[in-house]
Amino acid sequence: MITASTSVFGGLILAFIFSLLYKNKKTRIPAEIDRVRTGGFLAHIRAFGCRLGTRVDDIRNGYNKFNKNGKPFVIQDSTFIPQVVIPPQYLGWLKEQPEKALSAETVRLEQLGLRYLVPSSDPEMVHLLTDVVCRYLTRNFQRVQERLYEELHMSTDEIMGLEATEWRQICLHEAMETILRRMISCVLIGLPWCRDEECLKSWTGFLHCMAIAGTILGAVTPWFLRPLLGLLLKPPVGYMRRRSLRYLTPIFTERWKKIEKHEKSSLTTRELPDDFVTWCIQEVRNGAAEVTMLDLLSADPTIGYWEKLVEEATTAFRTDEDWIHAGTVSKLAYTDSAIRESLRRNPFSIRNVTREVIGKDGLTLPSGTRLPQGTWITTALANIHHDARFYSNPTEYQPFRFVARDAFHTEGKEGSEKVLQPSEAILTSTIDERLLTFGYGRRACPGRWFASHILKMLIAYITINYDIQPLTGPPKKVKFADFTVPSPSIKIIVRRKNLAYLRQRER
Repeated sequence: MITASTSVFGGLILAFIFSLLYKNKKTRIPAEIDRVRTGGFLAHIRAFGCRLGTRVDDIRNGYNKFNKNGKPFVIQDSTFIPQVVIPPQYLGWLKEQPEKALSAETVRLEQLGLRYLVPSSDPEMVHLLTDVVCRYLTRNFQRVQERLYEELHMSTDEIMGLEATEWRQICLHEAMETILRRMISCVLIGLPWCRDEECLKSWTGFLHCMAIAGTILGAVTPWFLRPLLGLLLKPPVGYMRRRSLRYLTPIFTERWKKIEKHEKSSLTTRELPDDFVTWCIQEVRNGAAEVTMLDLLSADPTIGYWEKLVEEATTAFRTDEDWIHAGTVSKLAYTDSAIRESLRRNPFSIRNVTREVIGKDGLTLPSGTRLPQGTWITTALANIHHDARFYSNPTEYQPFRFVARDAFHTEGKEGSEKVLQPSEAILTSTIDERLLTFGYGRRACPGRWFASHILKMLIAYITINYDIQPLTGPPKKVKFADFTVPSPSIKIIVRRKNLAYLRQRER
């Protein structure tokens, strides 16, 4: 029989063991680096016990007190991993560090839980898939553009409806996820699999399972408990993985046979499927739509942001021929700016650009402080995005702040309208030290061009073809640990624009 005293004694033993693990961990951050909280091991214990929400406050306080003065600081959280938050001034230095000194890969394996959930994950394969995205996907938009438009057209009409006489209520999260899933799948696995609901459910189910398990392991669980918890979470993840492979393995096998045939010169390049799986084998692999739509729909409708996007989209896409030409998407400067602004205001995580010091001799910061091997370096993503030094009125929603300064103005403000050239806009896919949503440096997200491309297509298609009622208040959000996402239960009310309007647009 377990008594209260036994429970207390057991808890003390566990605390003692954890303390030993903490003290014996080889990484000891130098004392000269400022701390937001003091208390060492006990500070981590407080972070682990019902105080997950305080890490947002801790990082904000540390950023305002230390980072704004050009100084790094230490953040203590439930993972027990020593982390140093560097100021924006250090990003140029971080970008120049070689992979043998600072590793993004070891962090990825821990943050996503891959080390414990999919231990066979091959770092070389990750590098290969990254290279595939950079070299092939971003250079072949035109070859997949017609397929992207076809899936966008079919899935959006199916989900949002074709009835122009009445309004209908839809779940925004489900609508955006389904449309984007089908668009991405048409490139990832090609026809007919991208329209096979069971196939799509199998691999998206695996991704969702991995995301949940990975978040629990990587964002909350102390590093020394991850192997044990990983044993408990691995079976359901493995089941979902095997379920998805029942569909994907035949696809890979078919592509492999066609590639072998192609290499023997019995198949022309035109006959070879131009999908992502093919590109991967030949090389031997965010909620952004939701937050953009929610920001636009919750903004003051009298300002005319939505109408400006409608005007831009209808000017760019007059016929189906415009839709199947990839270059047309580059004309959507206002749409691109709206996406970028929503990514600035609604970062998925409060931290990003995280690296681990892997050199045996450690690494010296620009300040001269030497960090030992095993230290994590990160940035206060959300705070940089809301820093008045980088953005005027950072808390204010300005969807067109990234286009030319005088390209848009509201009533009562001076300004002049002009034709905006794509080269004048700061694009969503652009990486700089003020917007870190897609990462920074050599390990920035390789798929950001593709993500930006399909997001602009989606928003343009919706603004052209649908009316949407504005939201009556700020959208609800769900927060957990480092992450903030729109509530998946948010509903919007939509109606197809009438045929007469659409025909008038095409003239």
